[in-house]
Amino acid sequence: MLPKIAICIPSGRTWEAEMGLSLVSLVRETEAPIDVLWFMGSQISFQRNELVKRALDAEAEYLLWWDSDITTPPSALYELLGHHKDIVGATYLKKLPPFEMLGKIERADGRLKPATYLPGGCVLVKADVYRKIGWPYYFEEIVPAKLTWGQGVIASEDFSFCKKAIANGFEIWCDINLSQRVKHIGFQSVQMQLKEGHPDRVDTNAI
Repeated sequence: MLPKIAICIPSGRTWEAEMGLSLVSLVRETEAPIDVLWFMGSQISFQRNELVKRALDAEAEYLLWWDSDITTPPSALYELLGHHKDIVGATYLKKLPPFEMLGKIERADGRLKPATYLPGGCVLVKADVYRKIGWPYYFEEIVPAKLTWGQGVIASEDFSFCKKAIANGFEIWCDINLSQRVKHIGFQSVQMQLKEGHPDRVDTNAI
């Protein structure tokens, strides 16, 4: 029997049309029981924490995070479930120049690569992760940095979640093959390019 999935979408007032069509295709492709949970707001950490609460109350076994400016292939949920990991997702490019890759992925062979940070736009998390790490699951924090004015930088809520999950003994994994088929929608959709035609490598200095 397939696990119950909560697709969690934090957003503002609107979704990108391409994202909506991609979501419909994924849901139609999937035979697992699915709840689509949407929470509108302007404070992303509050939205994510509230969506976790709603997903746990709905007895979801996995949460699939999906940002309102992301598209995936219809098979994305099955592909991520097939890895049997507590935290596994895709990375993608920033949607503004110079289009750097988000996340921090370790160099490794194969499709699945260990990560110390993944962006929160396309990631599958087992519900038990949240039960173990405890609230707040997502939060901004100041990370020390050697800046000329002597201040730190504010780390995003998905970075802090990854940091807290790792501190609690969880591993984070990036499906680099799926990452090549994820689009991040800005003024134009951006997508990673294959490196030397290899399905498990991308043309970026971050890998």
